[in-house]
Parts: sequence; C-alpha cells; structure tokens
Amino acid sequence: MSMNRRRFLQGMGAVTVLVVGGGVYRAVDQGVFAAGRGPAYAAWTDWRTTAEEGPLRLVQAAILAANPHNTQPWLFQVTEDQIDLFADASRHLGAMDPYLREMHIGLGCALENMRLSAVAAGYAVDLTLADGELHPPTATPEPAHVATLRLTSGAGEPNPLYAAIPLRHTNRYNYDRTRAVAQPLLDEMAALVDDDAVRLLTYTGGEETFQRMADATVAATEAIIADHEMAHDSYRWIDQTWQEVQTEKDGPYIDTAGVPSYLRGIVKLLPSTSQQQVDAGWLSSTRSTMQNSAVLGLLAVPDLYDKAGALRVGQTWQRLHLWATLNALAMQPINQLPEVVDRDRQLRRTSATATLLAELTGDAAWRPTFAFRLGYPINEVLPSARRPIEDVLI
Repeated sequence: MSMNRRRFLQGMGAVTVLVVGGGVYRAVDQGVFAAGRGPAYAAWTDWRTTAEEGPLRLVQAAILAANPHNTQPWLFQVTEDQIDLFADASRHLGAMDPYLREMHIGLGCALENMRLSAVAAGYAVDLTLADGELHPPTATPEPAHVATLRLTSGAGEPNPLYAAIPLRHTNRYNYDRTRAVAQPLLDEMAALVDDDAVRLLTYTGGEETFQRMADATVAATEAIIADHEMAHDSYRWIDQTWQEVQTEKDGPYIDTAGVPSYLRGIVKLLPSTSQQQVDAGWLSSTRSTMQNSAVLGLLAVPDLYDKAGALRVGQTWQRLHLWATLNALAMQPINQLPEVVDRDRQLRRTSATATLLAELTGDAAWRPTFAFRLGYPINEVLPSARRPIEDVLI
C-alpha cells in the first residue's frame, strides 16, 4: 500500500471516529465540508458573476491580488475617471514588516491587477506612484496615498495575464521535485521583468546557490521563530476558526497553509492551535518545501526602502505569478530572508543575512526584497479569504 493511500485511510479513520462520537455538528460548524466557500470567498466568484461597472470593476480585480500574510492593506477612492490607492497602515505586520516594505509590495500587486483590468475594460492608464522613503508606521496610522490611476478611453489589446487574475492562488505544498522548469520557460518569465529598477535572479535545483538559499531560508525561519515579537506579530493574523475567517475575511487559514487535504478536516475539529504549534509547523513545512521546489528566485532593487521601488516590485511579482498560473506552474513567496534584514536594520545590528543575500546576487548594488519558489504542483489549492469591495472604499 502506498504511503499516500495509507495516510488517507488513517485520516479517514480518525474522521470516522470523530463523526461517530458526535462530531458532525462541529464539523459543519468549522467548515470541514465547505472549504473555500462562504462570504469570505465571494470576491473570487463575484469576479465572474456580478461584475461591477466602470472603475469599480478594476477594484474587483485589485482585491484578488497577492499581499503579505493576507493582510489586504489597501483602500481605494474611486471616481468616474480615477482610482487613488491608499495604504491602510493599521493593517501592518509589526516587527515582521517594520518599514512597511512588504505592505507596499502587496499594494503594487493590487496596482498591477488594476492596470491589467483597465486595458481589458477599454481604458488607457496613466499611473503615478508616490515617491519617498519607507518609514515605520506611526502610533495612530492614517491611510497614506501611494498611487493614482487616471483612466481615459483606450483601445489596447487585453494582456493574456488578465484572464489568470481569478485563478491565481499561492501554493504552499511541496512541488514535483522530478520535474524541472525548462530554460525557455524561465526565459519567458524573465522577459516579464520590464523595469530597469527591478532585477530577477533564479536558481535551479542542483545548483550550489539553490541549496545556499534553501538553507538560509530555513535559518531565517528559525530566527523569526526565536524572535518573540516577530513570531507574535505573525501569529496574531492567523484565523483559528471557520467563524473567524468568515467574519474577518483576512489572514492565513488552515485551508491555504499547505496542510494535506486528509489532515485539514481533522485539524479543524481540534482546539485552537498555539503559537508554538504554528511555529513548529511552519518550520517543518519550510524545511520540506525548500527541498521540493524546482526553482528558487529573488527580486532585487537598488534601494530596499524606496516607496516607488517597492510598488514596482509588487507589480512585477503579480505579473510573474499570473504568468505561472497560465503555465500550470505553482508559486509561493518565501520572504523570511528579507524580513530578517528588515529586523536587523530596525534593531541596528549587523546583518549576516544581508551579507549572504549580497553573495547570492553577486552584486552588492542589488538588494533582494522578495523571494519565491517555483515548480510544478502536486496538489490543487484553495482560495484565501478576501474582504468585499464595500469594506475597502473610502
């Protein structure tokens, strides 16, 4: 009997015991039979079934964008011919993102979805990004303007990436380690990086640099877990119950954590998971996924804390992930390394992690601000929760 089949049968046996023991009500209550459904996930189907008119259609696309820890740190002000994007700094990640660098990368992802959707809707787009340096949030953060999209009539051809917007999801499972990503595909991906201020670096399985990055990512995960403030600020965003995810409509949840399907239902029936349990699971998963990826990659910039630069990196990442979706490839951000660099800067300590990243790039002038893994998927993935449009308009 195969290991996968044995695990499945073991999982089913555990579920049977729980159900016979009176667990049916709790199973329903905890969404065991409704993964990826309910109000928290309506935004993914609204895209297809209840399209908004005019510029609001672009916001429908924006809220489906990638973003750090599913914090969805965006607010939108919409008129007939303009959309202004604001950073909702109240949704920051604390010590995990002390300079709001990752937040602005997520906002750039939303911008790219809007740009692609604008062309598909018959608009020409004039995009203006806020400039300046990234800073820590204030004690009482207010929405901060980061970009303006001015819309006029246009007749451009929709980008094929547009069709992937409602299909793109982060895949945190192991990837097929027996399948390499062919060089022509990697070249095609590299061509999507059309900004001279963003550099893409990729490392394929078997290369020394691949293993160095994999090992360093595990070490960075251990460092974050050992840092009480960082670990706490990450853990507080996790949704523990089905009711919580349906109410809050944000944050990580078990359905998208890369937990095998035969275990997900069991985990939902158990009591809330402690921070120590979450940390241990994250570290174990990181060790496994680093060795079950075809490609590891970095996006680097000249200045880690340039606001417009972070937004452009987000636009780039969104394009890469949409492209991967169209090519039946899986992707996952693995940003522990840049997060540790931020924390080192915040605590004013020498950063061995920054030194290692400079060695990986081979050029100290280019500083990695985003890391990811790529490969062929083994498991299908579920969508993450999204707040509806009415919750993000100002």
